[in-house]
Amino acid sequence: MCAGSDPRAPGASRRPSRDDARVTRRIPSVLALMTPFPFAVQADDTVEVARAMMEEHGIHHLPVLRDGRLAGVVSARDIGLAYDVLARRDAQIPMLVWAICTREPYVVEVDARIDSVADELANRRIGSALVTKHGKLAGILTLTDICRAYASLLRESDGSGAGDDDDVA
Repeated sequence: MCAGSDPRAPGASRRPSRDDARVTRRIPSVLALMTPFPFAVQADDTVEVARAMMEEHGIHHLPVLRDGRLAGVVSARDIGLAYDVLARRDAQIPMLVWAICTREPYVVEVDARIDSVADELANRRIGSALVTKHGKLAGILTLTDICRAYASLLRESDGSGAGDDDDVA
């Protein structure tokens, strides 16, 4: 064995392990994953306006603004339920977003850690967090954003032993 080739020797370099990556990897803030400058609707917009905006942009959550301030969030599920109600009543009377949105939504600052926000989304059983910077709407973070990041992380950490942890027998 050559001098200096012992990996246990002081100052010897060694190949980083997966555990090292877990220890040294910093947990990112929501800023890293959020959708910045999200589309939003006004509280006095009709449900149809919100539905059309979601459909046009392929999104499922919209922040709701009232008097220029963040006041709620409306989801595609909320809209689907509203359409069920509208189908049973006079469709001539428009339903406003304010009537169906979630008021006092889950709001976090841009520097909030992803792990904390993901835990809170799961605990509350909700699909999005509105992200602010100094009290102003800056973005939206959804479960879809978190799932995509997690999938990417899994692909990055997947070594040649793919499937080793999946053995059942």
